[in-house]
Amino acid sequence: MKFKKQKDVRKKIALERIDLLLKMAKAKAKGGPEDLKLSKRYVQLVERIRKRFNIRRTDEMKRAYCKQCCAYWVPGQTLKARFDKKNKLKLYICQSCGKVYKYPYK
Repeated sequence: MKFKKQKDVRKKIALERIDLLLKMAKAKAKGGPEDLKLSKRYVQLVERIRKRFNIRRTDEMKRAYCKQCCAYWVPGQTLKARFDKKNKLKLYICQSCGKVYKYPYK
């Protein structure tokens, strides 16, 4: 029972750190090239914490940064957003690596 309680506490702390790092990455992503590197590092730390504590990606996380290159998305700067009206998809194109993410919409 004690181990289970410790595991829950560690997971809670990890979620708090992930939230803090994402806020810091968002604040730095709007700056210059050096700030983009720093925001990318924050996102890499988020991924390491998330994988270590087996935390699933939330919808906010999925639409906040690129899974492939860990770039925090800022529309117009590091992200191109397009709409595919035929298939009713929202396309997110990462400017850093070129990966295309497809999200449905109604």
